[in-house]
Amino acid sequence: MTAPRDVLAWAQQVVKRRQLAHQVLDIAIDASVDDAQAAFHDIARVAHPDLHRATLGADELELVTAAYARAAAAYHELRSQRLGERMRGARE
Repeated sequence: MTAPRDVLAWAQQVVKRRQLAHQVLDIAIDASVDDAQAAFHDIARVAHPDLHRATLGADELELVTAAYARAAAAYHELRSQRLGERMRGARE
């Protein structure tokens, strides 16, 4: 996913489908925080909206921005869940 058309195809899939956090990041359901972070960083390297401001039209950029926001939210959701699980496990 490096060409603008690849990023747009990814963005369309993310925005169109209702996906769980691990599906948005394309990781296993039981993936670790490190796995989620690595997946999100991989997405950011190629799909961050700032990388495409010069090559995409306004509507396309809005789509990529929405998909990127969903990926960021998915990462934060998984991170919170996993860290919460760690803390609960440490207390028990």
